[in-house]
Amino acid sequence: MCRSERFSLVLLQHGLAGCDAVQLCRSLRDDPAANNADLPIVLMKTAESPAGQQGEAQAGVTDWLIWPFSEEYARTRIHAWVLREACRWRSASLPADEASRLRILKQSGLLDTEAEERFDRFTRIAAALFDVPIALVSLVDRDRQWFKSRRGVGASETDRDKAFCAHVILGHDAMQVPDALADDRFADNPLVMGEPRIRFYAGAPLSLGDGSPIGTLCVIDHRARNLDEGQLQLLTDLSKLVEREFQQSVHSIATGL
Repeated sequence: MCRSERFSLVLLQHGLAGCDAVQLCRSLRDDPAANNADLPIVLMKTAESPAGQQGEAQAGVTDWLIWPFSEEYARTRIHAWVLREACRWRSASLPADEASRLRILKQSGLLDTEAEERFDRFTRIAAALFDVPIALVSLVDRDRQWFKSRRGVGASETDRDKAFCAHVILGHDAMQVPDALADDRFADNPLVMGEPRIRFYAGAPLSLGDGSPIGTLCVIDHRARNLDEGQLQLLTDLSKLVEREFQQSVHSIATGL
């Protein structure tokens, strides 16, 4: 069927008797007559497993639908996958250490806390230093990115699958996107095509505990531009100072001070 028809989406169910969905996905990806490189292949499962999902992603799975879910939720996700297939943008894969990363983030107690001057000063400095309208301290949760500090945007969070920061936490180095419209990962991303109309992005990962990145310090502009190595190092230097504030904040939360 995949060889003779052009599908917008393939849904595979994990765990069916006599059918290895992951192997079927791998076969589809390896067959040039059946595979459209942009075709979303979604795996339906009854439980999340970050380690298992890493292997499934390597086989070519692009996303997951985890039971239980409502019909409305499934319709919304399917609509998004079909739209994305026709667009030039893709969400980030899961980090290999996703389970431990999320555990550290939850245990930190930082999510959904009030704004604090200790973090707001860094977004003010970053916006001024790099001459950008938007600077954020973001935390990447399971399904969202939430802003501990934000300058230049009104929203307190966005979906993780749209987040530039979700790409940054896959590594330990600063990442920049000089022109989102020229980058196939982001060209038709809703945050590029709509508000806040991201054109330039640079982010440095923020870590706690064992070094797993839990978020970023990032700067955003509405015009294309490019930071040199010295400027990227400055962004990384600022991120290390934000990490120190994270450590102090976590200690205060844990001790009730």
